[in-house]
Amino acid sequence: MGKGLALPIVIFLLCLMSVGTVCVLPVKAQGTPFPTINITINADGTITQPRTYFKQTGGTYTLRGGIYGQVYGQITVLRSNAIIDGDGNTVQGKILVGNWDNQAIQAIYSPIAGMPSISNVTVEKFNVTGIPEELPGFGIETIMASNVTLTNNTVKWAGGGISSEEDNAIDVEGGGSNVIIGNNLVNDFRVIFLHQTENNLIIWNNITCTHEPFYPSIGAPGQAIILFFGSNNTIYHNNFIDNDVQVYDASPLSHNVWDDGYPLGGNYWSDYQSKYPNVTEINSLGIGDTSYVIDKNNTDHYPLMQPFTNAIYALQTTSPKVLVLSSLNQTFVNSTVSLVFSANRG
Repeated sequence: MGKGLALPIVIFLLCLMSVGTVCVLPVKAQGTPFPTINITINADGTITQPRTYFKQTGGTYTLRGGIYGQVYGQITVLRSNAIIDGDGNTVQGKILVGNWDNQAIQAIYSPIAGMPSISNVTVEKFNVTGIPEELPGFGIETIMASNVTLTNNTVKWAGGGISSEEDNAIDVEGGGSNVIIGNNLVNDFRVIFLHQTENNLIIWNNITCTHEPFYPSIGAPGQAIILFFGSNNTIYHNNFIDNDVQVYDASPLSHNVWDDGYPLGGNYWSDYQSKYPNVTEINSLGIGDTSYVIDKNNTDHYPLMQPFTNAIYALQTTSPKVLVLSSLNQTFVNSTVSLVFSANRG
């Protein structure tokens, strides 16, 4: 046996023989083995990119093709008043609206947040995925931004590394008045992270945490939404499906709105009926008669009994049509007239 192998084997045997002793061996930090393609849409509207990945038409930037395979792509948006259109293409990496410069960092973590640096940006129709087991990170992240709309995106496997502090499908850092609408969000640890941000609208999203494969080993549950000084946000008509923790308030001082009142309702929580087994439906409207309590500051007063769909919403909000099937050419002199009618919701 060579001297180079003897020492590791002795250490391994001592670890096995030690009762009640934890053996910790150094593990090399993992990082992506793939080259990174950095694409920046600058504040002046120009594009810094290794080749023509985006087609620009005024303030609209359309991705020409996917960025995946043996590469890692990062798209950074520094321009306000812009539409970033993925056109259904896949980006293996992340999309960043804003910039982690010193001023932004100080503003986010100071008691009084600074003014948002970027506003009026739409990020739409991207398929964002990560590199499993290699690079933790965020699928889509906004930094000190306002009036940003994230819509019709699919974010799956946003990270995949073993750093539990950096693995969110959507990460909102500072800023506010953003809209996260109509996205399909699936991640292995945290799905949406709201950090020191207010007045955001989060609706019509599917939010699922897969719980695996790396974080169960460190005992960290999957979290659908985590709030860290994230208040005055409105969150309803989302589907929270199969999450270890539906909402975690890390402050815990966050006050948010979780429903759109009656009869439009709140969110669908996949654990609602198991958490409240005696719940019944109100007037066949698909709303439960028992509130879904998140914590003392956050409650969905009108949780949905079934997953939310746009078809249900259209049915609830469409004004009824009135059709006169027959009438009399007659003048009524009485103050009260009987009216016989029938109503059909179809």
